[in-house]
Amino acid sequence: MAPNKWLTKEDFAKVIDVNLLGLIDVTLHMLPLVKKASGRVVNVSSVTGRIASVGGGYCPSKYGVEAFSDSLRRELHPFGVQVSIIEPGAFSTALVKPLIEDVQKAWNQTSSDTKEYYGQPYFEKYKRCSGEVVIGFWSWDFRLESRSLDSEESELR
Repeated sequence: MAPNKWLTKEDFAKVIDVNLLGLIDVTLHMLPLVKKASGRVVNVSSVTGRIASVGGGYCPSKYGVEAFSDSLRRELHPFGVQVSIIEPGAFSTALVKPLIEDVQKAWNQTSSDTKEYYGQPYFEKYKRCSGEVVIGFWSWDFRLESRSLDSEESELR
């Protein structure tokens, strides 16, 4: 996760391959069994599947999960198959801790023209703010997530 201009197509592809195409692949392979059982598909997206907050492949991959799940929901409804999406908010996991390293790596790989355009002060501020987001904004209390999933308002029915 970094400003889009600092990233390569491969940076986007790595994330989209796992978060979106991997989910689609597994779902498509399981559909015959789910359909036969009139089961349920539950996909994990993110709040960033609705509001993009950072550059890179993460937000587009989660938007894709939302779109795939919505189309699948309409497609499978006549067969009694329910499709649900879980959209966790900002919970800090092992995936967000390397954020500052990712920002540094993206800056290191970008062209000198891009570095000149953005400038060192922008990079330093972006890096600092990224660290503050991870440390100050993201919740480390995973009980909040489980409470919201267990509440009556959040039942997947």
